[in-house]
Amino acid sequence: LPKTAGTHVAQFKVTHNVGGLITGAAYVENKRVVVLTGYSNLLQPFLYLLYDFQGHNFFSGNKRKLGVSLSFHQLEGIATGNGLDYFATNEYFTKQPFVTTQQQLHKFDLRAYLNGYLTSQALLTQSYLAGKPLKIYPNPVGDRLFIDGDTIAGAAFIIVDTQGKEVFNGKLNSDKNEYNIERLPAGMYFVKMKGRADFSLKPVKK
Repeated sequence: LPKTAGTHVAQFKVTHNVGGLITGAAYVENKRVVVLTGYSNLLQPFLYLLYDFQGHNFFSGNKRKLGVSLSFHQLEGIATGNGLDYFATNEYFTKQPFVTTQQQLHKFDLRAYLNGYLTSQALLTQSYLAGKPLKIYPNPVGDRLFIDGDTIAGAAFIIVDTQGKEVFNGKLNSDKNEYNIERLPAGMYFVKMKGRADFSLKPVKK
C-alpha cells in the first residue's frame, strides 16, 4: 500500500494452506526468514517457517510446519532478536470444568531448523562481499546489465522476477561481463548465483 493518505484497496496476491489459523508473524527481512504462529481448530499450536524466498514472494522458498507440544494454547504473537531464538505468547483460555490455560511467554530455539541456512548466508556474504565485492549495475538498468567482480569467471547465474520465475540465465565469462536484457519488461528482478544464496542487490528494469 502507498504511504499517502486516502482510501486504498489491497490487491490479493497468493494464498497457502497451513492447516490452521495464523495469528502472528516475525519477519527477519535481511535474512529472508518469516516465522508464523498459529493453531488448529482443536487449539493445537504450531510454528510455520518460511525462508530462502525470492523478494516478497514468501512461499517461493522453503516451507516447514512445526508442531508445538502445548495443547489448548492459542499462540497469538511472536518476536525475535537474532533470527534463531523466538518468543511467543498465548492468550488466556478456559473451557470449564476441563481446561484452563493461563497467559504465558514461551521461548523457541529454532537453530536446528534455521542455523544451517543462516550460516551459509553469512559465509557467502563474507566470501563475496568482504574485500572483493560483486558489482551489478546500473540500477535502475536499461537494456544492458553489467556484472563485475574478482575471481567470478565460470560462475552461472539466473535472473528471476518477484514471483520467483526465471526470466534470464547466463554465465560469467570474465571479471567484467555485459548482458543484453532488452526483452525483459520493466520491473524488479533478483540476480542469483546458481547454488548460492541471492545477493541483496535488486536491479530495477526501467
